[in-house]
Amino acid sequence: MLRPPAATRTRTRADKRGGCGPGALTPVPPGGGAPYAELQVTTNYSFLRSASHVEELLASAKALGLAALGITDHNTLASVARAHACAAEAGVRLVVGCRLDLRDGLPVLAYPLDRAGYAGLCRLLTLGKGRAGKGGCDLAWADLVRHGDGLLLVLLPDQPDAGLGAALARLRDGFPGRGYLSLSLRRRPGDAARLHLLAEMAGAPRVPTVVTGDVPITRITPEQVKASGWSDAHASLMAIISLSINPTAHVRFSRLG
Repeated sequence: MLRPPAATRTRTRADKRGGCGPGALTPVPPGGGAPYAELQVTTNYSFLRSASHVEELLASAKALGLAALGITDHNTLASVARAHACAAEAGVRLVVGCRLDLRDGLPVLAYPLDRAGYAGLCRLLTLGKGRAGKGGCDLAWADLVRHGDGLLLVLLPDQPDAGLGAALARLRDGFPGRGYLSLSLRRRPGDAARLHLLAEMAGAPRVPTVVTGDVPITRITPEQVKASGWSDAHASLMAIISLSINPTAHVRFSRLG
């Protein structure tokens, strides 16, 4: 389980060669400083968001020498049991987490710090899914505060606007010492300026920042596709997801056939 703040002091290496979308798993060069732990990864348990299996992501993390991998599927812990077994086999530290989408605020990554935190996260998911019905999850900020003991939260911002300022203030007040702001590349024009402004806004209420890659898919080579035994539909889905995130990804996937 995550231990703040040391486990969240991570750095990124942005892949400037295209890759498979924002935060595609990328190695940190030897001697590059503190080890990098990717704390925002989605698996194929996040429907229509990712097509990579848990074991593929953990194998990539091991090959790249990542210190740890945080699995944060959208509004579900469905991948955790499988991830535990695969992480032990791969020898990669697993950070259990979940992305929670709120109806009255920005989404957050929630990481249990202890048994009580894990129970609280499960309670939140049960509550949200019970309200929304099949396939949905209806949660509000008040629910997080009520059941958030033992949880560390990472706020996922979009733009540095007034709404973010209010969200940072209530994060600081509701989760003192357990609230962070994520800085993630979106690979859009003005990205550097956006990240700079986000960091400045987080500094005002003294909310620390953490780098996350928002990884929806691992790197796939033609050799891996052939060896995997995937159906044409599976390979096509991987390509579609990558193209929706990074339009330059067609160069890589055009060679899969």
